[in-house]
Amino acid sequence: TICTKKCVSSTPATESDIEILQEELDIQLQSREAKETGLCPVREELYAQCFDELIRQVTINCVERGMLLVRLRDEINCTIDAYLTMYESGIAFGIRKDLMTDHKRQRIKVI
Repeated sequence: TICTKKCVSSTPATESDIEILQEELDIQLQSREAKETGLCPVREELYAQCFDELIRQVTINCVERGMLLVRLRDEINCTIDAYLTMYESGIAFGIRKDLMTDHKRQRIKVI
């Protein structure tokens, strides 16, 4: 079997590198049929990969700026996770309340 290994380049990105990255992103979004609107795990994954590559490119030129971007990315991901947890808790709460209401209605009908 042939094993390929990706090497991380330490060469600063050029304007054409950024254009290529954008084109690759667009191609991947289309080929993997990412939704243009709403929640889409495919789109989320591709944008995360693209953002990580931008962070890598920025870090080559300025480590401090790259580390700040990593910190911002991580904070945004934590915030999104917190919103997701609150959303799921809200849905579960609504379902429980609905079931309790149905149960009360059925008890009233029996009486």
